[in-house]
Amino acid sequence: MKKFILLSFILVGISGVFAQSAVHKQDLPAEPQPVMELKTLLDTISYIIGTDVAFTLKNQGMELDAAAFSRGFSDAWLGVDTVFSISEAEAIMVKYGADMHEKRQQEIAEKDAEIITAQKKFLEENKLKDGVITTASGLQYEIMREGAGERPQPNSIVKVHYKGMLIDGTVFDSSYDRQAPNSFDLAQLIPGFTEGIQLMHVGSQYKFYIPADLVYGSREVGVIPAHATIIFEVELLEIEKDTE
Repeated sequence: MKKFILLSFILVGISGVFAQSAVHKQDLPAEPQPVMELKTLLDTISYIIGTDVAFTLKNQGMELDAAAFSRGFSDAWLGVDTVFSISEAEAIMVKYGADMHEKRQQEIAEKDAEIITAQKKFLEENKLKDGVITTASGLQYEIMREGAGERPQPNSIVKVHYKGMLIDGTVFDSSYDRQAPNSFDLAQLIPGFTEGIQLMHVGSQYKFYIPADLVYGSREVGVIPAHATIIFEVELLEIEKDTE
């Protein structure tokens, strides 16, 4: 029993590695199992716990041999000698966890490289389009409508309508969908948004193409991937006030 408990804790400790795994083998159709008759509450609870463990491990992306898993569980549960000692099992699981962590880091690095290449290509091509202007920071924008009002300052609180998108057109936020503009303190926003809004006159509508280093960099935020360029369509409705 103690051996089983130890392995369980080790397994939980490395499960986060598998929870992030993006590579899964396609499941093959399982052989149909004979219908199990559950006669008692103990039978029922035991079965439910078994399915819960299996679903949890599968959802975490773990690959297990069901027969070996069942045998290991049975040996530990019945108190018979297990194939590996506690120290042997711990060493195997630690190495396995390290190998999976290394594999995951490699997958992340490859994915990041693909994203960075795609974002760079997009920005290089986009800056050549008619009407697109690039600032010294790398921010790209185009004027959809020029207003005649004042321009905000770095410490201004502004009211805007906006739509935020990824370069594939995925909308991750939109005040238009909510049918209500938002007020923002420019000093509290991502650098690209803060810079872009200050280029606008009240009444203007601009489209900004903000490179990753002016957004979230290597951080993943919600549906926005790490290293992502984001696009904002913004209408500057009002400068509400300037903060101290």
